[in-house]
Amino acid sequence: MKIEVVSLRLVDPKESGLRGFADVKLDDILVRDFRIFQRNGKPYIQPPHTTFKKDGQIKFNPIVDFPEELKAQVSAAILTAFFREKEQTHGNLLRFGPG
Repeated sequence: MKIEVVSLRLVDPKESGLRGFADVKLDDILVRDFRIFQRNGKPYIQPPHTTFKKDGQIKFNPIVDFPEELKAQVSAAILTAFFREKEQTHGNLLRFGPG
């Protein structure tokens, strides 16, 4: 299966660990809004999901369930794109930043 990160939207780091969103094309299917998190220095991906409250707590319900192997491949593709973008942004800040 061809996996392509077609859109990456980084956000200012949030207390929740949220770092950005990614849209991924799996062959001819576009899946939007994978979430990119980083906590305690460890990055991870959450597939698109909806949230709801149950017993006063926020619960998550995945929109699509992926086989573990595909989930790992998609996560690797997103994290590769994420770190590449961070490196380019950081490099630009160093090159063009104040000073």
